[in-house]
Amino acid sequence: MKILLVTYRGVLGNTRKLAEEMAKNVEGTEVQLLLDAPKEEIKGYDVIGFGSAPYAFKWPIPMLKYIQNIKLEPNQKVFLFSTSASGKNFAGKAKKILKKKNVNFLGKFAITGEMKLKGVHTGKGRPSEKDLAKGVAKYKKILEKAQ
Repeated sequence: MKILLVTYRGVLGNTRKLAEEMAKNVEGTEVQLLLDAPKEEIKGYDVIGFGSAPYAFKWPIPMLKYIQNIKLEPNQKVFLFSTSASGKNFAGKAKKILKKKNVNFLGKFAITGEMKLKGVHTGKGRPSEKDLAKGVAKYKKILEKAQ
C-alpha cells in the first residue's frame, strides 16, 4: 500500500514526530511537510493522511486551505491525525471540507503532545514513547479500514 502523510509544521514538531513514527512502523508510508507537498493534486496514493496540531482549538488556516484547494482522486481514502495537549483532534472543519470532496473518509485520531502558548506550557515530554505507540496502533486501525 502506498500512503502519504502531509503534516503542517508545528511549533514543537509533535505531529511531525507522530507521522515519522507511523512511517517507521508501516512500510510504504511517506511523510511530507505541507510546504513540500504537491500543490495542485495528489495522485497515486492508496491512502492520504493530513496531520496538524490545533491552534486555539482548531486546525491552522494554511492546512485547512490546503485541504480545501488540493485536488484528490474520486473516492480517495483519507484520514486526519493530530497531537494536542488534551489528546483531542479538533479537526471538525477539516473533516467537513474533506467530506464535500467525494472522498472515502476513514476516520480521525489524536494523541497527547506538548503545548507552549503565551507562557502556558503543558504536557512536557509528550508525546512519550507510549503516546507514539498509541498513535501507531490507531494508524494501523485506520489502514485496516482501507483494505
